[in-house]
Amino acid sequence: MNEDFLAYLWQHQYFDRIALQTVSGSSLTPLRPGHRNSDAGPDFLEARIEIDGILWAGTVEIHVRTSDWNLHKHHNDRSYGSVILHVVWENDLAPDHYPNNHVPVLSLKDRVSPDMLALYTTMLQNLQDIPCESQFEGVSMLQKYNMIDKTLIARLQRKSVAISEMLTRNKGDWDETAWQLIARYFGARINADAFQKLAERVPLRLMLRHRADLLQLEALLFGTAHLIPGESTAGYVADLKRQYLFLSGKYGLRDRLDPIEWKLLRLRPAGFPTVRIAQLAALIHRNGNLFSLLTSFGSFGEIARALKSVQSPYWHTHYHFGKPAKGLVPPMGAEAVYLILINAAAPILAAYGFKTDTPQYLDKAIGLLEETPAENNKITRKWRKLGIRLNTSAASQGATEWYQQYCSARRCLYCSVGNALLSRNPAKNC
Repeated sequence: MNEDFLAYLWQHQYFDRIALQTVSGSSLTPLRPGHRNSDAGPDFLEARIEIDGILWAGTVEIHVRTSDWNLHKHHNDRSYGSVILHVVWENDLAPDHYPNNHVPVLSLKDRVSPDMLALYTTMLQNLQDIPCESQFEGVSMLQKYNMIDKTLIARLQRKSVAISEMLTRNKGDWDETAWQLIARYFGARINADAFQKLAERVPLRLMLRHRADLLQLEALLFGTAHLIPGESTAGYVADLKRQYLFLSGKYGLRDRLDPIEWKLLRLRPAGFPTVRIAQLAALIHRNGNLFSLLTSFGSFGEIARALKSVQSPYWHTHYHFGKPAKGLVPPMGAEAVYLILINAAAPILAAYGFKTDTPQYLDKAIGLLEETPAENNKITRKWRKLGIRLNTSAASQGATEWYQQYCSARRCLYCSVGNALLSRNPAKNC
């Protein structure tokens, strides 16, 4: 037994309420359980109960045992002076040892359906990745897809918080924030951190000054990435080196990445950081301000084409500096573009919508995800195995959040599917 489950039982009144009494024998009628308190203090606020015909209004505290009141130091906390009912699973104290004599105690141990308790215990203790997997088929598809819709919004809100923190570090500059986040996902998952560091050390405002000259854009990025070989004396590589030496001296660029930060393990050659850096330079060369691009695009095709970068000629035939490829190096593929749309473009739009209280940008973010194909990974495959259709990234992102924030954390009490299963046998005689 845990306090989360007890709070769930009290909130939904999933217990036998016939002839309800406190442990001292007073008649008890819950009129309003109150609403959950997410801050410090009692667990439920603005509750209303009737005890021996007298109406009480105040707060409700939840504990597994009566003695937990003192164990949690509530007897020394004035904020618990408004408690009108102490709801426990079991009462482990005699009346003359109650921690607070004026607060009545309600024990739920003998008033909860054994079937409900057994199902909740099974969900918590089983080894399945999705706790309700064996009962999942018994819940309506409407409830399942409603959960995906709910968790999609929650995922966008959670990502918006992280973007808001990035925005604060950038002193409220949406342009720099969009540049850093988009650059991050040019590095996919393996080189994401290195690409974000690179974008932070070469700010967008500096890139835009040299937007017209692709070689200079590449020099700024490759030089700061610490990837330009030192031995070349002619050709493209030597030109890059000369441009970087000039620009780094002009702007005082001294903070370069360590070459060991760039990873190649388990990467296809088309995803090598050298190729992706060349494509990132080409993105700025062609589009300029990325935040304006994200907030003003008219269609999915338009934004997808704008983000699909084609690298400069040298990188059509090279994956590494000085080592010609055996064949042509392809431009950025559709999957790479989808990764940026899902993880950067849509979250930035949603964050801007939340931050400025302009819902149309949240709608635009969701619309973008609804047109982007769903991801195919181990999480989405789990849901598909259970019969969930995930045709768009809006659905796959919601399903991913559902799995990560509810199933993996065993937060079944806060999941509409878990709630539906548990509420089938909520209590005896209620």
